[in-house]
Amino acid sequence: MACFEHGSWLDEETALAMARAGAAFVPTLTVAVVMRKERVAWGLPELVMPRIEQVERRAEQAVKIAIAAGLTIGSGSDLLGPSQKSRGLELALRAAIDGPMGAIVAATATNAKILGIDGAWHGRGRQARDLVAVRGDPLAEPGLFADPERVILVVKGGVVEKDSRG
Repeated sequence: MACFEHGSWLDEETALAMARAGAAFVPTLTVAVVMRKERVAWGLPELVMPRIEQVERRAEQAVKIAIAAGLTIGSGSDLLGPSQKSRGLELALRAAIDGPMGAIVAATATNAKILGIDGAWHGRGRQARDLVAVRGDPLAEPGLFADPERVILVVKGGVVEKDSRG
């Protein structure tokens, strides 16, 4: 499946063309938010702030345009490097646009579909090799994804990476 990432300046015409072509869209809402919050620590000059804020607003609008066009929409964060503590923020930001279940489905089933592994991760007789458990109800409180302390269990490739269940 053809896939386009970021797309903060996605417009209606392009979104419709992508949908007709069967392409997917993976927005990255988190990166601008984190850049704004970490600007000083990262050494970004004040003069980039208007552009970062513009990208932040446009990224949200791009998701709304993609939804209206009927695009397959995955989930990404565009965060790089060893510190990934803000990765869950993508789900919280996305939930504010198309609901908590929409955010969860985008990050799981839709991303698997985009990667071409959707048949490999579910079904009778299958075992979860990747799993994230959170403290709380993400459908009632989607903002919990943005708090790494609320993520209590992470299993990646069948290996427990984090277990703070106590």
